[in-house]
This record gives sequence, C-alpha cells and structure tokens, in this order.
Amino acid sequence: MVPSDESLKKAAFLLEEADRFQQEGRFSDAERITAEARQLAAGNLQATAKIDLFGAISLLKENRREEGLQKLSAMLVGYADLFKTPDGREVYEAVQLQRAFSLIHLEKKEEALPLLEEALSFQLESGVQSDLHCQLGRCYHELSGTTKPRSNSSVPIRLV
Repeated sequence: MVPSDESLKKAAFLLEEADRFQQEGRFSDAERITAEARQLAAGNLQATAKIDLFGAISLLKENRREEGLQKLSAMLVGYADLFKTPDGREVYEAVQLQRAFSLIHLEKKEEALPLLEEALSFQLESGVQSDLHCQLGRCYHELSGTTKPRSNSSVPIRLV
C-alpha cells in the first residue's frame, strides 16, 4: 500500500527528530524514531531508500563504520531498480559517496578509488567536492606504486 502524503510528511518530521537526537548523542532514540519513519513510508521506495540512507549514515556517525558500510552496500542491491531511474539518482550518488568516504576511513583505499572516481561525475556542493578531490588525491598518492588512475583525464585541484 502506498503511504499518504500525510504519512510521508510525518516520516520526514520523524527523521528531523531523529537527526536532532543523533546530534545530542541519543543514538538509540534516533534509531527507534527512524524505524517509525520507515514504517510510515513503507510502500514508497524512494522514501524508504532515503530513510535507509539516513540509518546507514547514523551508523557511520556512531563510529560503527563496518556496519554502516554493510548497510550502504546492501542498499545497492535492495534498491538496484530504483537507482537506475532518475528519481533514484540522488540517493544512489549519496550512497556511493558515503561508501567511498567510509572505505577511506577504514584504510581500504583500493576499494574507495573507483567510487571516488565515479563521484567526480556527481553534482556536489563545493565543500563536498573539495573533500572528494582531497581524498582522491590522497588515494592516488598513497597507491601510486600499486594502482594507477582508471581515467586518462587529470583532476584539477583548487587550492583556494
């Protein structure tokens, strides 16, 4: 059953509350409310994908990086059809970017590199784009003896 607009609005409100709880360090409360939001959005694939992304990012913020990474990877399988559509593109890009940065934090640069290179094609805010270029340059530098960049194009890095 497709949720009503009212249910989706309530789910969005609950996610805002979960985010507030998260910022306060009340992670179990945030998880509980996120689960409620997911139930309200059940039947709307795009909304549940966004909620699952929020849940995965929550795990990353809690320093549960492996668990968060697993959840992000599972999303690629669970939402594969959605991610092939224009409506799913935004969430797909966020999943891939979070996976890339998580792999960097876990010192899995060889796995992160193709994701970082893919993210070069994403429409990102300037701060995120700067982080992407920084991490990509770091990967190229640290892997310089073991892995070569996949593309022949150079990546301009702005220092200002």
